[in-house]
Formats: sequence, C-alpha cells, structure tokens
Amino acid sequence: MKQIFITLIIISQFSFVLKSQELITPYKDEKNKWGLICEDGSVVVKPQYSEMDAIGNGYYQVAVGGKFKNGVLEGEKWGIINQSGHEILKAEYDEIGDFINGAATITKGNKIGFINCDYKIITEPKYDFVGTMNSQGLVWVNSGGKYDNKHLGFISKGKFGIINIAGDIIIPVSYSALGYICQTKYYYNQTKVYNAKNDLERLVLECGSQNALWPKPIERKPGSMIPSESIGLAFSKKIDLTRNGITSIDGNVLVKDDIYQRCAMPTEELSMVLTRKNQIGYHDVRSCKFITADVLKSAFSFSGNKAIGIDAKNKWIFFDKTLSRIGERYDWISPLIGSYYLVRHGSKMSLLEAETLEPVISDKEYIFPMKHGRMAYKDFESGLWGFLNESGAVTLPAQYDYAYSFNYGVACVRGKNGWGMIDDTCKEVVPSRFESIVFPTFDGVDKVWVSTGTDAPSYKCWHIGIFDFSFENSYEDVWNFKTIAGLEYATVKLGGKYGQIDNCGNVIIPIEHERKFIAEEALNYKIRHGFDKWQPIHSYRFNCLYKNKHKVYTIKDTLPNENWDY
Repeated sequence: MKQIFITLIIISQFSFVLKSQELITPYKDEKNKWGLICEDGSVVVKPQYSEMDAIGNGYYQVAVGGKFKNGVLEGEKWGIINQSGHEILKAEYDEIGDFINGAATITKGNKIGFINCDYKIITEPKYDFVGTMNSQGLVWVNSGGKYDNKHLGFISKGKFGIINIAGDIIIPVSYSALGYICQTKYYYNQTKVYNAKNDLERLVLECGSQNALWPKPIERKPGSMIPSESIGLAFSKKIDLTRNGITSIDGNVLVKDDIYQRCAMPTEELSMVLTRKNQIGYHDVRSCKFITADVLKSAFSFSGNKAIGIDAKNKWIFFDKTLSRIGERYDWISPLIGSYYLVRHGSKMSLLEAETLEPVISDKEYIFPMKHGRMAYKDFESGLWGFLNESGAVTLPAQYDYAYSFNYGVACVRGKNGWGMIDDTCKEVVPSRFESIVFPTFDGVDKVWVSTGTDAPSYKCWHIGIFDFSFENSYEDVWNFKTIAGLEYATVKLGGKYGQIDNCGNVIIPIEHERKFIAEEALNYKIRHGFDKWQPIHSYRFNCLYKNKHKVYTIKDTLPNENWDY
C-alpha cells in the first residue's frame, strides 16, 4: 500500500510538470470572468476574476469585485496568483504598481507600501507618497504630505525619509526635505553638438568644471527621484535643504544637519562646507573638526590628496589637506580627468600629470579631455582642430573647423561642407556634409541622427555600417536609439507630438503623445504586455491606466466594456 501511494505521488508530480510546460493563457467566459486555460483546452484556474494581466514568469495580476463603468473597472481589489492558481499576494489592494529596480508599490486605503520581486511585502501600506526605487535599492517616502500644486510631481509638507529595498529605515521619516548627492555631480546634455556658445564654454562643460560641489550640489525640491548613482543623501529640517546634513547610503550620519549653511558629500573623509558666515572650508568626518583657509573663495572636493580652489585674486590653485598651495597659480584648472589635469595660463593651455603636476603637453589654444586615448585640440597658429594621443603626439593633423572628443569610438567633426564623423582610426564614417549631427550613444553607436537642412522636419538616421541612410523617414526632433529588451528604439517628434520607432524606422508607438516621457512610458507598457502591434485599443487602455495612476487627470473618453477583448 505504501509503495502504491508513493507511485501515485510521483505520477501526480510528473503530470504537474508536463502541465506546467504547456502553454497556459488567460481566458474569459460568457460571464466576463477571467481564468487560466491550457492549450489542450483544460481549465487550470476556473473563471472567477474581474480582470487579469500577465506579469511574466508564470505570474498574473488579478482583480476581484468591482464594476465596469463605461469600460473602466472601478472599485476592484488586486492581488497576484501563479499559473496554478495559488494565491501569492492576497487580492485586497487598490492598486499594484509596476516593478522598478526590484520593487513595486501596493496601495490600500490611500496608503502606499512596497513588495519585492518575490511578491513579498517589504513594507505595509502606510505612507502617503513614495518615490521610485533606484538601482541601489533606495527610495524616499512621505507621511502627511500633499501635492505641490505649483510644481507637478513634487510633494510639499509632511515628513520625508529614506527606506531601502529590505524595508530598513535609512533616514527616519522626520525631515522636511530630502535631497541627494550623486557620484556625477554635473549634468550636461550632450545630445547635440551646438549647445556651447563658444570654445571656452564648451571646454568648461566637457571638462566638467561644474563638478565643483558649489553652489547647488543638492536637489532642492522635496519628493524628487533619487538617482541610481547616489552615493549620499542630504536631509534637513528646512524645506529648501538649507543647513543640510549628510548621510551615507547605509544611513550613517556623516555630517549633522543645522551646523553649516550647506555641506557636500565627503571625499577622502573631508566634506566641503559653507559656514553660516559664508566661509568655505572642509569638515573632517573623522574628527568632526572644521578646516579652512581665508584665501579660498571657492573650492572643489578632494581627489588624489589634492583639491582645486579659487583664491581671493580669482586665480585657480591646487592645495593639499592642510590647505597649503601646491605649485603655481592658473587662470583655470579642470577637475581630475583620468590621471591628468587641464590648465589654462593666459591664452594657452597645458596638460599636467596629476601626481607631479608636470606638463605633458603645452602651448595649445584648446585641449579637450582625453577619451579613447585621444584629445581634440585647437592649433594656436592655424585655428584648426585635430587630435593628439595621450603622450601629446599628433594622430590627426589640425584640419577641421571644429572637432569634438571621441565618444564610443567615434568623434563629431565639422569640415568646410558641414558636420560628419570619424572613427578611432580617423576614417570618415559619416560624410562631413550635414547641417548638424547628434552625439552617438553606446546603444546606437552604428546609427547617427543628422540634419539634412534647416527646414523641419530635417533629421534623418545615418547608418555607419552601410554608409547611407537607414531609412527615409524625417523628423523635427530625435533622440538616440536605446536598447530595450534586446531591440533598439528611438523617441521621435513630428508635428509637435512624440512617439517611438524601431531601428528600421517602423513606428512602434504612434506619434500622438503630448510629452516625450509619455511616449517612453507607452513603449515600456507595450513591451511589458507583449503586444505584437500597438492598436488604438492599446492607446486607450494605456492612457486610462496612466491617468488613473497619477490621479491628476480626468478621463474624458470611454469605450464600451465589450471592446476590452484582450
């Protein structure tokens, strides 16, 4: 008898394995209830749900209760089941959000919490507002806040804190404002080559002189997103982050709030600070002591036992951790770029080795940051542009009217007939004949947007590999291709509306959206739900869900329930 029982268990388990390998899909019965059915027609989960959405890996979001009103389900409760019908998350939530960086929101009674990728509750719904989980597993939360009517997307009032993906409190939910300090402290959109007004401004932008942590290193609006590269968090009892403190991403308080007028993330255990008397100096996080020098008018964070500052005579200097000056004074010094500094003395520039501050290259009108072993430079005599290698030898003689640093193995250059592009062998891969050109990105380095004229729409896609246009479509504005789920997509603008195309120029998301980020959200929605082709019904449902989610829009158009047929 025991042997027969064991045999039955084995047969049952084998049968379940076979069943799980078959295609299981949602289906709706004549009473408009949803269940799961196997490809052989056998019912796996009997119809009992008001709505059902596949969310991947054999899991489904399901709704119970509620009523359809003009094609939109209202008053339902959401949960999660697996493909065998087992309840993973009880259907008692008003809303379950999308997973971002391993976490999704759950809403119950206007309070918000989080679940993880295993559909386990990280924190019960208890917050009034929450941010988006970043890639390091950090997210801001708020209790008692309200929408800031003057700044859509920001939250005012209430108390802010930070939690991590395990539900641990990093910063207690007791502060009026939160910000962040990130690894890349300077943001410059290098989308197009003509943003800088002149060579000096472009040099400052490309070298990142704004990497100085002063005067605005911290996000001042409470309730904003924490970027993925965050290395520290600011907190303050003041709404505008004045007299802020700093914690590490582990929650350790590095500088207490309300001591300094402003402080920045420590580097080499020294945090640059501005005192209440507007004196710039450094706070030693080990000894909790303040270090300053009266000569400093502005300063940068430490890197390699050196920092850069501007003295009372507006000259740029290097100084050590005792705030003693190292070497001579300059008219401008770049931040550390690899193992070099760029400096300007009068009308000429030099490249200094970081450790010794000895010149490697001297007496050029402009030298740009080294990328891919090359530096763009402007010749002092001819005023033309070429490229140097890291030892200062000329790899491409000065011959262009304008040249940009290498990015992802290519560089934008402008000859007498217009903009083009060269590769790292200095071979022309985009002919120099276009009105303007868009910087390449890692995802779409073989495709480059070029402007064929001054009349809109004028941007077309040039394919480096075939030395010709990828397709004939033209757009009034474009953004570089990005790889999503193994395929390339680009955001385009036409007639003041935004949409998405694939790398063959096919329209994937109709060019009908009012804002760029909505078109991007629509693409994510399509990929997440596995639509082969975007249909008008998809536009309608996406917009309904999108507007409901943000709770700031009104749905004006509706469709009958029978049209919701997928």
